[in-house]
Amino acid sequence: MKFWEARHLLDNNKKVEGFLFVITRNIIFNKARSRMREDMFKITILRSIENEEPYNQEDQMVAEDLKEYIDRLIAVLPKRQREIFLMSREENMTYREIAARCGIGEKAVERHIHLTLKFLKKNLLLFILFSMLPE
Repeated sequence: MKFWEARHLLDNNKKVEGFLFVITRNIIFNKARSRMREDMFKITILRSIENEEPYNQEDQMVAEDLKEYIDRLIAVLPKRQREIFLMSREENMTYREIAARCGIGEKAVERHIHLTLKFLKKNLLLFILFSMLPE
């Protein structure tokens, strides 16, 4: 699949074997990087659990509310921006892979991700501020 998506990069003067080697190497590196991020996330969660009070139902409700709020924020993004962000975060695709799939440049992908993160940070700050208000 990667070979077909990147076929336009193949120069007639280059050997296909080398091109396949680079694609295979990049896939392996991307998978390893993704697994490492997942492992680091799991370790961080386990350490926080060990160092803090037992998880309670109120924390769970706040976490569920936060996830629901983030999902709503992502849902209101422009379609293309939302798709690109989800490819990055849910499918763990690199900017290069997203650019190839969408037929746009890596800088455009970077800009979409930047705008999405800026939007989420701005709106999450409001959520955090309002969730800390006394009831």
